[in-house]
Formats: sequence, C-alpha cells, structure tokens
Amino acid sequence: MHGTIGIEAEGDEHCRRSDSFSIEASIFGVGSRIESSVEKELLSARAKEYAFLTRWLER
Repeated sequence: MHGTIGIEAEGDEHCRRSDSFSIEASIFGVGSRIESSVEKELLSARAKEYAFLTRWLER
C-alpha cells in the first residue's frame, strides 16, 4: 500500500485536500478480500477525520 495526501490553496480562506492510494495484496485466494477491507477502513477513517475537522472548525 502506498499513497499521497495533498492540500492546495483555493483562494484566501479555502483549501482542497486530495487523497490517492494504491492497495495491492498478492495473496492467492484472499488478496482481494484484504484489498477490499483496507479500502473500507481508509474510507471510514477519512469520513471520521472530515467530521472531526468540520466540528473543530465550527468552534
């Protein structure tokens, strides 16, 4: 697994985050299950992080 996370300015008060990940598990019979599980965990973590940051910025 490898990936990048980027943040780019969008005007004076905004920014845009971009994530790019590659997941590859080459294990006969279970590789695709591992890849799917990791993908779900990454998406879940991203959603939790977004919710936390939204609450924090609203303070």
